Amino acid sequence: MLVVFVLDPAVCAPMKVSEAGSVAPRLDESAPVAALVCAGWLMGAALAAVLMLGVWSGGFYSPASWVLAGLLGLAGVVLAILARGGRMAWWGPVAVVGAVMAAQLAGTGVVATKHWGTYFGYTGLYEHLLALKMLAGFAAGLSTVAVVVVVRRLLASGCLAAAVGMTARCTAVVGGGVLLVAMPVGMGSGAPVNQDASSLLAYALTWSLPWAAAVMATGWMTRPAALAALAAVVVSILLSASDRPMVSLIIGDTPRQPFLWAVLLVVAVGIVRLLARRPE
Repeated sequence: MLVVFVLDPAVCAPMKVSEAGSVAPRLDESAPVAALVCAGWLMGAALAAVLMLGVWSGGFYSPASWVLAGLLGLAGVVLAILARGGRMAWWGPVAVVGAVMAAQLAGTGVVATKHWGTYFGYTGLYEHLLALKMLAGFAAGLSTVAVVVVVRRLLASGCLAAAVGMTARCTAVVGGGVLLVAMPVGMGSGAPVNQDASSLLAYALTWSLPWAAAVMATGWMTRPAALAALAAVVVSILLSASDRPMVSLIIGDTPRQPFLWAVLLVVAVGIVRLLARRPE
């Protein structure tokens, strides 16, 4: 069992909030070591995604997946640089960005593993099916572990225990819940065949679940980490909306309005959080 103690002594350390509302972080000398471990998992997940894309860039994996994998790897590299230099003030925001990218790649890998057979039923390339399922499952597994490791360290460090105002917290929870439910329904509204439970679940795993989880979590994050998470979600949504092969494969001729509304929703949550005045 891998046990790592994380993180930022300035921003992400466990905090005590006094009756007057002041925050007293506790320094953690093991933070750089924990950051290096998390960086390793993020970079490993990125390499697994690149391996999958290098073997087969098509179907459920697409040009946007390359960008997501690149951003995931970049987050890992930046974390490693910060840890080696002892500059931990931005550990939280960088780690959150990596977790968002890893979560979406994990969802994509799960959907690909489950539905590769259906996809190759249309192409006739069954000889690649087993290898692609194994690669997609491997990439999904590493991305999932990376998310779990980072989130556990964020929880242990206090990055997910900030003193957030009730308005901002409720906005994050409601916004994330709307995104989770409305996105798959909107994407499947173009054709009845896309409204079955299997299709809706695929939309949720690929897109809305990672985004919604990140948006909801901002209700407990420190402000820098929350804004980083929301920015990462917006980037991910825009990448997915611009990815015509992926969108056409999964939702056919469904309009792009769900992506536009998702961006506006996330931006609204970000504005509420940015204006929140409760000390964090």
